[in-house]
Amino acid sequence: MSSEVQEGFPKTAGIDYEVTEISIPVYHNGEYVETMEGKAYLKLRREEPYKNMFDRSQLDFFVEQWEVHAYSKALGKNVFMTLSDAPQPKNTTLANQKGKDYPATIVYNAIYDVYIENECVLKNQAGLGINHEIYNVPPATTINFQKLFEFQGTSFMAGACACPSGARMSAEQWEEEVQKVLELRN
Repeated sequence: MSSEVQEGFPKTAGIDYEVTEISIPVYHNGEYVETMEGKAYLKLRREEPYKNMFDRSQLDFFVEQWEVHAYSKALGKNVFMTLSDAPQPKNTTLANQKGKDYPATIVYNAIYDVYIENECVLKNQAGLGINHEIYNVPPATTINFQKLFEFQGTSFMAGACACPSGARMSAEQWEEEVQKVLELRN
């Protein structure tokens, strides 16, 4: 993935595979204890872009798979997030002005479950991620996510996903990496 500005939204529907670095601040009994670092694997299904009723370019997409793995030093355990077995909301990328696709605002919505090691500790958590100034689809930027959840007095706060250079992967590479995460969780 490049941080260069694209001329416009992708012209056709498609599937994107990416990996991002995720950072989540962790507090225990109200005191900061760490910033949990990990990786998030994302599979997106893009629809064709269109002009919405306000004559702005819009590109809708669905998160088809999301697998997060991080290690919490505070808990001494692996933490995983995965899409819930629930209908997932549609997401959107919307041009910030008429006549140009970029800069654009991207909004991710997901319903996910949280696992500590192989124990599901939270089901059907609603998540939201937004960035108001993207220049690529998928975005090569930091997206702030609301991920607040608690487990045994430990609070996992809103965090961020950052797309390092080279974050796009082939479908085969992506599947191999995700399989490793799933095996670790089970």
